[in-house]
Amino acid sequence: QGFVWWPDGARRLHVRALAGDKDSSFATSVSLDMEIRDMELHEHGDAPCPWCGSPAPMVPEPLSRGPMSLLRCGTCGFGWPAPVPTHDSLRAIYEVQYWDQAPPEQTSPADCGDTDFLIRKFEPYSNGGKRILEVGCGQGALLQGLHSRGFDVTGVDIAKNAAPNIEERLGVTVHRQPMHTVELAAPVDVVIARHVVEHALTPVEDLKWMRRQLNPGGIIMMVVPNTASAAASLFGASWE
Repeated sequence: QGFVWWPDGARRLHVRALAGDKDSSFATSVSLDMEIRDMELHEHGDAPCPWCGSPAPMVPEPLSRGPMSLLRCGTCGFGWPAPVPTHDSLRAIYEVQYWDQAPPEQTSPADCGDTDFLIRKFEPYSNGGKRILEVGCGQGALLQGLHSRGFDVTGVDIAKNAAPNIEERLGVTVHRQPMHTVELAAPVDVVIARHVVEHALTPVEDLKWMRRQLNPGGIIMMVVPNTASAAASLFGASWE
């Protein structure tokens, strides 16, 4: 995938996904709006930290991907990509990215990544309830894994093609819209947000919204990258 210029002057993200051999492929082009097309020229400037609000200068990390780089707050250590795209731009990025991931139908419910690991981590602190909300559910692998283990799950993702067909296959509800516009049918016992907050435009408000969705005794489980981890130190600028 890569940026290509079209005759009309618009830049689009062109994606080609190969399946099996070069004769069986799928290609599409996704129009990206002005905010994302101008990201390479946009500077973060003196905006305060989106987590703690500190006006202290941001510290650049030796990490980058395409036009994006990583900044770290010198006060609280929170890191986020810069420049920061808009909600619509984020949706466009994720809708393209999800083409690169295997659909849930090709994944065994017994092998859905870190499902059992996450359950072991949150169960000791939970209220014992079975209702779980995953924010940023992606292709729905964790939703499928939790559902197969008896949990009542719901997903939220800004991408319109997130967790395709999971409603028909499993009866799982997925809200494909910004979380702040979602009204759940009932409160939940656990909110899981894996690698979400570091991409958020308004992380503090997002966390407050998650908290409002909880039953008494409910918990929020967040998974975030750690720039001080052994993996970050080992891989350096190529760490993701």
